[in-house]
Amino acid sequence: QGELQGAVAAGISITAIIGPVMMSQIFESYTGDDAAVRFPGAPFIIGAILVLLSLIMFLSIARRIKADT
Repeated sequence: QGELQGAVAAGISITAIIGPVMMSQIFESYTGDDAAVRFPGAPFIIGAILVLLSLIMFLSIARRIKADT
């Protein structure tokens, strides 16, 4: 249980550092003066895609663990 809590806390810390920097850069690239496409919602779409990819990875791992037991 302690290892799991540590892993979750580490993941939260990493995303708290990387997420704002990444999303602000994406926002700037889609709303700046030289943006090819003006789309202020791009960070939300990319965030949704990342959540979907995480869900797919989780379900894949959960099925593999269930098959092993």
